[in-house]
Amino acid sequence: MNNTHLNGTRIGFAGAHRVGKTTLARAIAKLFDVPFLSSSAGVVAEIHGFDMERHNRLNTGTVMQGRIMDAMVGQIEASAALSKAHGGPVSYVCDRTPIDAAAYYLADASAAAGSPRVRDDCVQYVESAISLTAQHFDLVILVPPAITFEPMDGKPPMNAAYQEHIHFLVRGMLFDESLADMAPRIGTILRENTDRADRIATAADFVAATFGLANRAAA
Repeated sequence: MNNTHLNGTRIGFAGAHRVGKTTLARAIAKLFDVPFLSSSAGVVAEIHGFDMERHNRLNTGTVMQGRIMDAMVGQIEASAALSKAHGGPVSYVCDRTPIDAAAYYLADASAAAGSPRVRDDCVQYVESAISLTAQHFDLVILVPPAITFEPMDGKPPMNAAYQEHIHFLVRGMLFDESLADMAPRIGTILRENTDRADRIATAADFVAATFGLANRAAA
């Protein structure tokens, strides 16, 4: 893989919890020499005392969800502003996208959860997340559940069914018709690809192909 600096490229990793998004995002940021941005969703949830095993976002987590999105978008916009202030291109690699935040909100939706107003707000949140993802990213790489699930403090409980639930919600939003123009710039790592080095290489190939780095590397 070629250690080529990216110019004006914005990359996001999407998918369920504990699938390796942060590991891949860090590796790609280092490989292509661009800023790495990490989501603060866990920190926000802790501040709000939100326990995924006991709480439902549509009942008690609406304010938290708004602040998770605000923190994510604020971090992205701050990084972009800093790059512009230094006269450089806007480039970053994020280990989450707004669609990830929306998936967890939507996963808690049920026939009984939330008031009618909160349910409407949830739908608007999802629509906004899709729009923000298109606005702030040039490439999104979907990472499926594949590697060994290792529970960690501050992360959702070990639950393969819930992990798959989140994955398919993220996948569904990424391939929503409203993101049709972005479809060529959405890459998916295959489930059978569980080797860390191979996954990094695959992600790097997506980056190179999307931004035309392969030809420059060969020149």
